[in-house]
Parts: sequence; C-alpha cells; structure tokens
Amino acid sequence: MTSRRAALPIVLLSSTPALAQDTGDLAGEDRLNVALAYTLDTYDDYWIGDTFAPDESATFSRIDRHALSLWASYGVTSYLDLTANLAFVHVSLIDSFADGESSLQDLVLGPRVRLFGARLGPFALTFVLAPAVKLPMADYESNAIGAIGDAQVDLRARAIARIELPSRFFLAVEGGWDARLGAPAPEAAINVSAGAVLFDRLHVAAHVMRLDSFGEYDIGRGDFPGVEEDWIKVGLAAHLAIGGLTGVTARAATTLAGKNTGDVDSVSIGVAQGF
Repeated sequence: MTSRRAALPIVLLSSTPALAQDTGDLAGEDRLNVALAYTLDTYDDYWIGDTFAPDESATFSRIDRHALSLWASYGVTSYLDLTANLAFVHVSLIDSFADGESSLQDLVLGPRVRLFGARLGPFALTFVLAPAVKLPMADYESNAIGAIGDAQVDLRARAIARIELPSRFFLAVEGGWDARLGAPAPEAAINVSAGAVLFDRLHVAAHVMRLDSFGEYDIGRGDFPGVEEDWIKVGLAAHLAIGGLTGVTARAATTLAGKNTGDVDSVSIGVAQGF
C-alpha cells in the first residue's frame, strides 16, 4: 500500500487530456486525492501538414490557451481508484480579428486498476489499467484553429507499467488507444516518464510524450477536428510535499516535432491535497 507521504504523486494536468501523464500511483484504500492546476499553452508557429510554418509565413495568429483543471482520485480499495478530471478553458487569439472563447471543456472519467505488483530483487514492478471516457461538457466551437476542444466522446484504453529502482528512482510507461466517436480519427498515445523521489518530499520527473492521429487530411483540406494531428513533446515536472498530505506541482513542456499542430510551449502550476 502507498505510504501517506507518497500518497500525493506528481499530478500533471492539462486542457489536452493526452498530456496528463500517469505514472501509475494509486491513492490507497478509502483515500481521496484532489488537485487544482492552471495551465498556459502558447504558440504562434505551426506545422501545416509536415511543413513547419513560422508565424510570419502562416495565416494564423498567436494562440494562448488558459486552462483551469480539477482532478480527483478516490481509492475504493488498495488496488482500485475512481478518477475524474474537468477543465475550464479560455482561448485568446492575439493579433487576430477572430474572437476568443471560454467554456467548460471535457470531463474525463475512469477507473485505475492495479492488476499486479511484484518485487524482482531490488526492483518493484506495477501494472495498472486506466480506461476512461471523455465527455464534452458544453456546446463549444470545435471547427477552428483555436478551438476549445474537439467536442466529441472518446473511449480510451490505457495501461501503465511502472518500475521502481533502487534509491527511489522510477520509470513509467503509459500507452493506449483512443476511439473517437465523431469527426476526429482514432489516435494512439505513449508517455514515458523517468524520475526520482528526493529528500522524501520532492518528486521530479522528465517526460517524453508522443501522439499519433490516424486522420486522413491536412489543415486546409477539411474541418479542423478531422485533420491528422501528430506531435512529440518533452517536459519536466515536480511535486513538492509541503506538509503532511498537501503539495504543490509544477510542469513545463515544449513541442519537438509535429504535423498539423501548433509549436506549443506550456507551463502549469497547481496545488494537491490528500484526505
């Protein structure tokens, strides 16, 4: 069972659920973890298809996406959590004639089930299933370069494998497939996290994240929700326990490569509380 001090893992929240890296920690039986985070995504360069288009050569403006995300996880048993994540998003289009938009975005609900945990010498291996459903919570505009979201239901099949190494280092791999019940094509995601627990209160991790969409066309050849959007991002994250079950979180990420997407830089700060 997770210790009380370790019960608040690094919570990485974003207005884009594919960015919410899961490192496989569970809350613990009859325990509730809650986190509130603010995230800013900003970009003014784009990939149109596979071609990188800096701001001065593109017809789009700079986009700032502000998101306030509320995440909660309740431990029904020592091996089963129920989780929820809800985001409110405001999109600003800088130096553009188009108006921005503010709206509730999507609600993501699902269980996290630890199928097994085992020790192999000095290593500890954990395998967690994390299916989920994503539900749009408002009738927001989806057919725009700066849309709040894609405005459709997703069915997500996700799994996390985590290895704890000596000296409190860990490696976690999250992967899965999203069936998207609307214009967007299905997509596959993989997130690799490597980190450590320092001084028994500071969790730090580095991440590599990849998203592959199976859309059929590029920007400009159809509605925005149906384009093929791919990207590779890297990031750093930290969670600092500041008193019992209270902690603060921070994250930064940037886009290395993409297709039909923005060259996004993002930062996030938040607070987490365990009960």
